[in-house]
Amino acid sequence: MANICSNTLKVSATNLTPDAQAQLRQFVDDIHEKGVCLTKKDAALYKENYLQENFESRYSNDAACFVEHSEMSIKDFMTKIVYFHFDKDRKVFTEGGDVFKIGNIYDAPKELFDERLNSFGGPNGKIADALRIEMREKYGYDSVSSWRSSNWGTRNVYDSSVEEKNGVMVYDFSSPWSPPVEFFKHICEQYPLLDFALNFEEPGMGFEGDLKIEAGSVVEEEDRNYVPKHCCECGQHIDDLDEPLNEDERCTECQAELDTEDNEED
Repeated sequence: MANICSNTLKVSATNLTPDAQAQLRQFVDDIHEKGVCLTKKDAALYKENYLQENFESRYSNDAACFVEHSEMSIKDFMTKIVYFHFDKDRKVFTEGGDVFKIGNIYDAPKELFDERLNSFGGPNGKIADALRIEMREKYGYDSVSSWRSSNWGTRNVYDSSVEEKNGVMVYDFSSPWSPPVEFFKHICEQYPLLDFALNFEEPGMGFEGDLKIEAGSVVEEEDRNYVPKHCCECGQHIDDLDEPLNEDERCTECQAELDTEDNEED
């Protein structure tokens, strides 16, 4: 299992001009995926065509699997406010509505999503091998994960939450092993009137850092050793404690309580 890097991205307009504000709204639209409510015809379609065993086991979060395991009839399903997005290329229904998805702006070429690239050996092994060679010659990569690792800085992004605070869009998300630094370095050129501030930390690998982009240019990029941010006992953040944690990652109050308990036992 991959170590998980926690990321917080803050996006704001460089200034208060109408053009900058419009670009911020455009970014918000670009980075969200709008789901579509399934019609009765759509529901019948996937009920009929997408309930194969292989499909269910491969896409555990798709609409077909949702209906199958929820034991809902199509009528019951259609009466609920459930949104799904249908990826026509991969034939996958994914739960949507209003989903934060950075890949909407910049992602691997569609040909790299071909499932055959993930096949090795077997009766179709030679076809898959030839396809990987073709993709490497065409794009320099033979898989989505290898493309993303190079062009995003991480092989995936797990969406979490989005909120607005005083005109600043705040996105919290996670990624395996490392933050998507290269991704934001690339897309910032598309939004020259926006400022990006990415803070990331990966306690398991012992690093944290920041990336700051202003008006399309990187103004700060720093990697440093990870410093614990929460007391391991009470969970309070160091900003609220207004003091550093000790080497055991405890605040002064929790350490004092522990010392008192140890003395009483002695």
